[in-house]
Amino acid sequence: MASSSATGSVTVAIHPLVIMNISEHWTRVRTQDKVQNPRVLGALIGMQKGRNVEIFNSFELQCDVVDGNIVINRDYYNAKEEQFKQVFKDLDFLGWYTTGDLAETEDDMKVHRQVCEINESPVLMKLSTEVRTNELPISVFESVIDLVGGEARMQFVELKYTIATEEAERIGVDHIARLSSVGTSEQSSGMPLPSICFFSWFACSSVVCSCRAIDSTTQCCEDVAYSSSTDSRLCPSCTSR
Repeated sequence: MASSSATGSVTVAIHPLVIMNISEHWTRVRTQDKVQNPRVLGALIGMQKGRNVEIFNSFELQCDVVDGNIVINRDYYNAKEEQFKQVFKDLDFLGWYTTGDLAETEDDMKVHRQVCEINESPVLMKLSTEVRTNELPISVFESVIDLVGGEARMQFVELKYTIATEEAERIGVDHIARLSSVGTSEQSSGMPLPSICFFSWFACSSVVCSCRAIDSTTQCCEDVAYSSSTDSRLCPSCTSR
């Protein structure tokens, strides 16, 4: 389906835990159900201040298939919302995630309309489980109402995103990235492809740099220099100082 010509109205920051949660969810379902490339869905939680959205965590959603359409189990969502609110009082439901092609689909829109009943302006985060790329296999969308042929229709608009990490997250994920660099495939590393993509990208990206100057357009390796004197990865602007 075609995206709207409108531009995104929010900025999105994603914490590494969310990507790892989605990867673990997909891997577990694939193993349990013995399906090569299952589609999984879940909720995104975090904070929104004005037009700035920061996604801190996620949890899985249960869904049913009715007449070929995915239907979110609202009773399950309501129970999970009550649980996470007891632990994460400051976090709100911001949208949903799914796996599959990075481009949005009509099936995505059908699910998105259901999510709009919970949050009127949700974001959609898609993680590709098949694409091997030097960039993070992630796309993020918001929905807008646009005129198409004189008729108001809901359409997706792709958003730019950044990876937001605190010091503890950088240390933890960088440690896993160094371990995962030993394996170059799912078979050799024992890790699912989404994790390989993320950790390989993280291991050679400027997200480790103290300036945190990274966004979804940063290319793996090509935009990053390695400083042997400080044993850290530095982005071009820092190495030129």
